[in-house]
Amino acid sequence: MTYSLANRTALRRVARCLAGFAAAALLCANPVSLPCDQNVCDLGNLGGTQGSNALFINSLGDVAGTSYTGDGYEHTFLFVPGLSDIGTLTDLDDGLPVNSSPKGLNLSGEVSGLQSGSSGLQAFLYNGTLLTNGLSQGFGLNDSGMVVGVSLTNGQAISWNGSTVNPLGKLGGTSSQADFINNAGQIVGISNVGSDNESDAFLLQNGTTLSSTCVSAGTCVDITIGGNATPNALNSNGLVVGEGYTSPGTSSKEQAFLYPGTGTGTQNLGTLDDYGASDALAINNNANYEVVGYSDVSASSGHAFLYAEDPTTHVYSMQDLGSLDGLAYSEAEGINDSGVIVGTAYSSAIPTSAVVGEVPFIYINGTMTDLNDYLPAGSGLILLTATGINNSNEIIGQAEEASTGAIDGYVLTYTETDSSPEPSTMVLTVLGVLLCGFIVHRRALHRE
Repeated sequence: MTYSLANRTALRRVARCLAGFAAAALLCANPVSLPCDQNVCDLGNLGGTQGSNALFINSLGDVAGTSYTGDGYEHTFLFVPGLSDIGTLTDLDDGLPVNSSPKGLNLSGEVSGLQSGSSGLQAFLYNGTLLTNGLSQGFGLNDSGMVVGVSLTNGQAISWNGSTVNPLGKLGGTSSQADFINNAGQIVGISNVGSDNESDAFLLQNGTTLSSTCVSAGTCVDITIGGNATPNALNSNGLVVGEGYTSPGTSSKEQAFLYPGTGTGTQNLGTLDDYGASDALAINNNANYEVVGYSDVSASSGHAFLYAEDPTTHVYSMQDLGSLDGLAYSEAEGINDSGVIVGTAYSSAIPTSAVVGEVPFIYINGTMTDLNDYLPAGSGLILLTATGINNSNEIIGQAEEASTGAIDGYVLTYTETDSSPEPSTMVLTVLGVLLCGFIVHRRALHRE
């Protein structure tokens, strides 16, 4: 029997849901008998000595990342809880002599990214089968499986559904690139403007394409706070965050920006203490949105920030989240719709990869805490980074195995203390089956 993608996804989710609720029921009966050492999973790797890194997590807990193979290539992996064995990752490059990296992961477990090998750079889409599009790079994708990126033939932004490539144009310069797409089909990227010495961010919607006539609002939006602008995230409501210069060239300090998607123009979020540079890295999907990132606070330190609405004055402002004791730098990299923030604290300038001795944090209820405090006793892991969180409070990053020094991706589930009585195992199981059936039915209707 052949199943459509929607049916394969639905069947996979039933299996995953049942596995998850069976695990929850088992936890009530015996708190130490779950796999993954209670609330943390060491994802392992594809056989390489340089380990793995968890880069994306969706709302169902699927994880995409990179791992080195035994023959030295860096491949993209996919891990699906309830279907993948711990330490067994799906190699999306299937042993090919290529290097690759994921750039997007959707609700169906489809992965987009770019692959480099003897054929040069090419975009890929994994939807159960690895599809490639030559002479291009793939970046974000949405839940419909639409990928955005750039054609290497003419250096301009494209969208691609696994078969058909659609050109997206440019903002008057010679090149452009699409980085993100949401479920409303809104597309965000970067494009040269005018003389090519400046690059602005852009937002496309309602099927429009880029042109030199794009303005500060509408279906084709030129996003800038005065100079070069780079987008870092797009949410489901069309809000865009990133970093930009306040004047042409690079002599001014970079500042975090927010495009609110309402036609009111791009907002410069400023910096903490009016010092140095800042960068907005992530935004959640709340109606009262919250933005997180990094800002300098002095010549030798920088802190994570939260840009959010004051519940009393209803005024948005940048709030200093501080850092962990003894560490001069912190950077917030993820926030979920409950406002739980994760990131990493450092002793010196922020490095480009995981460094043993640096510390991941979770920020909740006004307090920044070392994420290692939430590891179960005897886990054998030292968490190094925290780079993402979903709405189930599942957190991803890299961790070191204390006994071997191996550095691999991990998933840790943060759970707030709950003093309410535990339901019986049978009740949990029955409710879990009913809920899984309802969720799968709704998602199947949505995909149709």
